[in-house]
Amino acid sequence: MGKYNFNLHAKCDQNGSSVCPDPATHVSWDGIHMTEAAHRIIARGWLHGPYVDPPILSSSNS
Repeated sequence: MGKYNFNLHAKCDQNGSSVCPDPATHVSWDGIHMTEAAHRIIARGWLHGPYVDPPILSSSNS
């Protein structure tokens, strides 16, 4: 297995590939694809900051 649990020769759903045991605690389940946890972090950053200024929710409430 390569760095970040990625193996170029064992892509998603092929023999030799593996996923993290608890995707809810990881941002990537196979070294490439983001998990629900990663999407949650991104969404919170857009809605509440700091990824946009002002945060989406604060600008829509004014």
